[in-house]
Amino acid sequence: MNILEEDTKTLEQIIDSLWIVNIILCFLTPQEQDMTYTDKFKDIAKNYILPGFIFDVLSIMTLIFNYEHRWMYYLKFLRAYYFPRAMQILARAIDPVVTKCNISKQAKTNVQSMISMFIILFTIMHMIACGWILVGQTEGWGTWLDNENFSIS
Repeated sequence: MNILEEDTKTLEQIIDSLWIVNIILCFLTPQEQDMTYTDKFKDIAKNYILPGFIFDVLSIMTLIFNYEHRWMYYLKFLRAYYFPRAMQILARAIDPVVTKCNISKQAKTNVQSMISMFIILFTIMHMIACGWILVGQTEGWGTWLDNENFSIS
């Protein structure tokens, strides 16, 4: 049983393939260690294996098994582990834009906080919506999708 619609399957496979490239790059990218950078594979691997590597491998299981098992698809939620790091990168990207606006330090902090809160809010709303779709697609529950003849395709 394939759990993806054909129009999104290619995009999902591309994203999962990029995630595999990310795993490989994580093993090859020097990491900061004790105020210096280490490029020794052994040290890099030791710092990446727990917990990042485990989350990354579990989140690409659907690609490995060709999207055959529905429950494996939801392992992609493990990628939320990187959300705090993504928020830090976003804050660093927003900082120069807000700085060019010549506003006070407090206003700059407020703008960055508002943008972060909106992103967090939309992420939570997206995850709740995905959960409702999962409930609606579960067979045998007599869900709202069955009762109202809705279709998400």
